[in-house]
Amino acid sequence: MYKQYFKFDHSLYSDFLKLIIRSRVRCFFQNQSIIRSIQLFSNTYRDLELKVLSKMPAEFRGLKSGEGDDAPDVGSARPADSARIGGSAQHGSLTRPYSQPQLSFPQDRDFDPDPSSTWISDEYSERSPLFGPPLDQEKRTPSDNYRIVWLVFYMLGMCTLLPWNFFIAVNDYWNFKFRDISGNSTHTQLQKDFTSYLAIASNVPNATFVLLNVFYGRSFKLNTRIIGALSLMSTLFIGVILMARIDSDDWQDWFLYSTLIIVVFLNVCTAIFQGGIIGVAGKFPPHYMGGMMSGQALGGIFPALVNILVIAVQVEPADIGFYCFLVAFLFVLVTLAAYCAVQTTQYFKHYAGTLARVGDTSSLLSSSYREVFFRSWKYQFSIFLNFCVTLTVFPSVTVLVTSQFSDDESNVFSTVYFTPVACFLLFNCGDYFGRILASHIRLPGTSRMGQNVVLGLTILRIGFIQLFIYLNI
Repeated sequence: MYKQYFKFDHSLYSDFLKLIIRSRVRCFFQNQSIIRSIQLFSNTYRDLELKVLSKMPAEFRGLKSGEGDDAPDVGSARPADSARIGGSAQHGSLTRPYSQPQLSFPQDRDFDPDPSSTWISDEYSERSPLFGPPLDQEKRTPSDNYRIVWLVFYMLGMCTLLPWNFFIAVNDYWNFKFRDISGNSTHTQLQKDFTSYLAIASNVPNATFVLLNVFYGRSFKLNTRIIGALSLMSTLFIGVILMARIDSDDWQDWFLYSTLIIVVFLNVCTAIFQGGIIGVAGKFPPHYMGGMMSGQALGGIFPALVNILVIAVQVEPADIGFYCFLVAFLFVLVTLAAYCAVQTTQYFKHYAGTLARVGDTSSLLSSSYREVFFRSWKYQFSIFLNFCVTLTVFPSVTVLVTSQFSDDESNVFSTVYFTPVACFLLFNCGDYFGRILASHIRLPGTSRMGQNVVLGLTILRIGFIQLFIYLNI
């Protein structure tokens, strides 16, 4: 039918070829997928079909029975179909405004509920919606009832430092595992060096994968990183719990190596998880990011309190590690379940799915890493030096400090609670309150003078390394 009509109007045939070529070139230069190309081609063909039918003479519209059964009836075209199809402004008697539809495809979403979808992100995952089509910004913003979403972010922040803090808090457990089984020595070399080994096995892979996450983490979907990392963390904690029940007196070296290997993988998961959860929190209002950062500090207070509670109920040193790691395992499981459940709330869907429009290439970062570094190098160097000084003495040096009244066996605080309270609980409380004060007291500011003051104070902190050496070690 169309071939016969093209003999009467060759311009329509030319339009047909031009529309096909234009749709393919457009998809190529916009780097669209094959699925989008097919969708655009289908719309183009449907648009031309209506155009042909609207301009055909009456003798060609009256088809014989059996011819062109798939041809649309222009006169009976519904407004809904016209708005859905899109196209030119007018087609004879068929008048409808042109509007290019906002297409949404599963491969452009950061989280697709389809189990057959790939776990690799096709775009910048921190900027793309977590799931579903973008919601209408004109609609009324839902409320976070009972601050459930904020509490879940608080728990997620706690999980970022939970493995590290639980491992360093159970000092009595490690002293029991690496004790001299013959009873000839008060402190073995493994007891003195273990916290240093633990710090290296924790911080080196953590820092390495934090950097890798900056450059390559955006290639993977946020939910894949978060849920996958939490699942693997809970699995590794099961291994730690089982090792706590094994008698390792005859193979202390192998127990050390096995523990450090688990610590390495735990901190790899922590780095991946932390990078992912920061990307999710960035889609929400600022105080959700603040709640997550405060949760990181509380992630140090919580293990310290659990350790003190276990000691207070007079649990044997051999069992301290088992109960503490069991609590950590259960907390990670609860947090994973809470994160999966909170994604069903309207508040979470609103912010996780609307801050980045599908196909919006302007949301990609235009600044290079080099430009960002030169603009903020003073702050970055201050943060690096701050953590470097802190982790140099904590906990490898501070855990060796003892009370001056430790020889008095009647002094329970000096002999039992001094290290858990003075070393771990006091440090993490200071970290927690410091984060809270920083959100209210924003000094010395972001000016050049303020940057120099922050850098100068950070350099002065190097003197604390020498002061800790003079303590009662």
